[in-house]
Amino acid sequence: MIAAGIGVTLYAGKGPRAALTLSRDLLAELRPAFVVLHTWPDAGDEPLVRELRELVPGVRVWISPGANSLAALSPAECEATGRRWAAWCAAHGVETLMPNIERPSKPGMAGWVSDDAEVRRELAPRLEALYTGGSSHASVALAVTSHDWPGTHPLPGVAYTHPAVALTLPQVYPAVSTGKASLVGRATAKGRLDATLKRWARHTQVSPALRPGQPGWGIYGQLWGHSAAAVAWLADQADVYSGWALPLVPDGRAQAEGVCGLRLAIECRRRYGEGRGAIVRAQTALGLVPDGLPGPVTAKALGLEWLP
Repeated sequence: MIAAGIGVTLYAGKGPRAALTLSRDLLAELRPAFVVLHTWPDAGDEPLVRELRELVPGVRVWISPGANSLAALSPAECEATGRRWAAWCAAHGVETLMPNIERPSKPGMAGWVSDDAEVRRELAPRLEALYTGGSSHASVALAVTSHDWPGTHPLPGVAYTHPAVALTLPQVYPAVSTGKASLVGRATAKGRLDATLKRWARHTQVSPALRPGQPGWGIYGQLWGHSAAAVAWLADQADVYSGWALPLVPDGRAQAEGVCGLRLAIECRRRYGEGRGAIVRAQTALGLVPDGLPGPVTAKALGLEWLP
């Protein structure tokens, strides 16, 4: 089982080094439980892991490689890649390996999502091999992230049944724009999550430990396109949450409002215990109405800035 916590992913078009350089001040301030490096790990990432640990003492480090291109390889090649990634993580004390498996990003490109059942059956041995390789080191936990609507973005069934997968982190992404006037509020974020939970309830082949409400089910949320209230509330709905992605726009995928909400959610857990429901725990301890709804009153009681 992967421990509860709120984390944040580092991603920038210029690579992981640029992402960390541009995010240093925010990471030092936020002190997330874990940081996800969105990269195929290699020697160039070794100093990044060391710097993260110096910058945020006690931080857990995850690696999340984009894995779509592996869908075009043989099972043996997929397993070898998974083993290589897991070995790198084990050698550098990385807690979690989380391949990102999604629909092809462009027509004609490789990907793990297919609307054709026969294609999914053909992909299944490759995905199983990737997971098997990725689970080859006992010190490294295996997590998986993909789209949050499995019926609309169908993966091979092994995606949710492989015994080595400790966590699935569906991408609950309701926002479509970074425009200030179109920021998604808490109600819209809740509507998306409600729809996600209904779809997962119908997805019966999912292993019991990876179902909503279990420690093996988390949320991957956007730090862009959302109000502070939307981010803070969504981050409070699962034991494990990761935000996509620092640094701030235009270099990265985060906005000030998203970071504001993440800051509140992290602070509630830091003071009043890890795991979902920390906002209610904080409100109760602070003598506020314990409605679980983040906003300026809760932020003020915590001594934090709030962006409407």
